[in-house]
Amino acid sequence: MTLGNILITGGASGLGAATVKAVTQHGGTPLVIDRQNLDDDIAFQCADLADTAAVDAAVRALADGVDGRIDGVFTAAGIDSCGKLDDVAAKEWERVIHVNLLGTAAVIRAALPYLKATHGRIVTCASTLGINAVADATAYCASKFGVVGFSRALAAELAGEVGVTTLIPGGMYTPFFDGRTEQYKPPPDAKLNKPQDVAETVVFALSQPAGCEVREMVVCSSTEVARAMAGLRAGRVHLPHRAVPVPARRRATGRARSAAQSQLSRTAWRPHGRAAGRARDCATAP
Repeated sequence: MTLGNILITGGASGLGAATVKAVTQHGGTPLVIDRQNLDDDIAFQCADLADTAAVDAAVRALADGVDGRIDGVFTAAGIDSCGKLDDVAAKEWERVIHVNLLGTAAVIRAALPYLKATHGRIVTCASTLGINAVADATAYCASKFGVVGFSRALAAELAGEVGVTTLIPGGMYTPFFDGRTEQYKPPPDAKLNKPQDVAETVVFALSQPAGCEVREMVVCSSTEVARAMAGLRAGRVHLPHRAVPVPARRRATGRARSAAQSQLSRTAWRPHGRAAGRARDCATAP
């Protein structure tokens, strides 16, 4: 299956830039929305995702440049504002929601008529902090939990018309952590993913044949097992090589939960101090 024209937000850096390269390498044509200009010869529109009107105009302009055909969308753009709720300025806190959640919805809404025409695909970008909440990240967690819920509802709404996949990435070696105080940066020994590896999973989801859907993908470092506890709350018991669905868990709740918790007790991160804990949890955000 050919990728076709793929609209990518945040395509100037990080996972977005890696996905631009991956789409190109796999024969597709990236169409980028970002606030930063691109150096490459790639179709690009500058827009702030918090500005719905600007997003609508950017999507239309990019679509017009490819004869109105958009085959896929990947919403990679995202920001964060770390700190306690009463320490983060209200406007900064709200901007995280506007960009990460409302911006995701705005891009998809604008692209939806084109996607319905091509029976295209959407890959939204959540985070492991969208399935597991931590302190000092209320804005980011709220936005990414929102992306997960939005994506699941959208998948139900568009079933049979447009494919919807939720990417739930762990931490990556990207500029996402630049400019933070040390307590909110990954520690030196943090194991993160390469964005180019995660980008390949985006291409995989976008490349599925008609009728085949990849609904959710948790893509993280091979040592990031502490997030397995989120699976317990979400209805699955995640063990190293398998996931036990809810019906099976009900038949063997004690045994499965005991095994999962035993695994976590042996392998979960054990940071010292609240700030260290937040820094390590920050390392799981895209």
